[in-house]
Amino acid sequence: MGGEYRYAVSISSFTNVDSGSFVFSRAQTAGTATTTANSGDGFASFLLGQVAQATVKQNFVTIRNVGQYSALYVQDEFKANKDLNLSLGLRYDVDLPFKELHNFGSQFNPTTINTGAQGTNTPGALEFAGNGAGKDGISSRYSNVYYKNVEPRVGITWSPSSLGHKSVFSAAYSGLNAPILQWQQIYGGVPAGYSSISQINNNANPFTTGELLDPASLKSPGIANPGAFGVPNIPTNPSFDRSQLNGQNVNYTRRDFGKPGYDQTWTATVQQQFATDLILTLAISVSGPFTSAPTCSTSTIFRSRTSPSAPSSAIPSRAPARRSTESPLLTLAFREPSHKLSDPSLNITWLTPMPMAKTTASFPTTR
Repeated sequence: MGGEYRYAVSISSFTNVDSGSFVFSRAQTAGTATTTANSGDGFASFLLGQVAQATVKQNFVTIRNVGQYSALYVQDEFKANKDLNLSLGLRYDVDLPFKELHNFGSQFNPTTINTGAQGTNTPGALEFAGNGAGKDGISSRYSNVYYKNVEPRVGITWSPSSLGHKSVFSAAYSGLNAPILQWQQIYGGVPAGYSSISQINNNANPFTTGELLDPASLKSPGIANPGAFGVPNIPTNPSFDRSQLNGQNVNYTRRDFGKPGYDQTWTATVQQQFATDLILTLAISVSGPFTSAPTCSTSTIFRSRTSPSAPSSAIPSRAPARRSTESPLLTLAFREPSHKLSDPSLNITWLTPMPMAKTTASFPTTR
């Protein structure tokens, strides 16, 4: 028996103010309307200080995403009699969906009324985690914690002495939970409202010679007063405008997304030893419902006879040097095309002995 605890922190962004970026183009030194397409030079605009575009990006907070995972398990193997072995295990875990350490977060809510600068007054808008003005008093852990993650493991191996221990029948069942990864979609960067991009465009042209020299011109700053349009205003606080992502992509996590995926696997194996170096193995593995295709090797033999995680069980040989470990030199396998839920296989293996060694195998106790 044992347990496991994990505390994970992912820092996806830091508080910062960029120095800004400037774009220079030919438009600010272009000629008249009839020659604009073939005149002007970005470097000339740079020498004159005529900026085409000024941009400043800023993150208001440092995002620290925190997730926790706890698990307890118990497992044991029992020898019911000389022919029958049982392996029983049970694992219980709690996987807490990620949340931001200080509740900095926002996401789409289909029932929140869309208000704000671009508000439509219809359902569907941003909601903001945390407490305070403009926030909704909710946790940035948008999914509920699921507390029913029980993962059983059961295995049975029968090698009847009436058949000279040359036949082995085994079966196993296991249930496994998938890890929760939804935080990667929600916190791919800074949540909406906690960063800003300020930009000024100065692409008005063409302008006449008179306008070029006139500082009061609204088409473009004149040479007599370069940079008259200034630099972008830099916000100093997060924005809790619920409509700021109208017409854009948004993140959305439902409350029931905290329930992890669950995979169940059944395996059954029959092995028959025809000679000391010839074994026939028939195995089938069935999985479902599942969130991802299970991994199972049906050609591995001579693992621990009591391990339900092994799809095939060891067949003991009467030769002392072969009782624990064998090395396959040649394996001929016939396999049907993979099906969605089953994976049958037929294996014929020729074996030669290896030096005496003790091997054990059991269910994995970590994810």
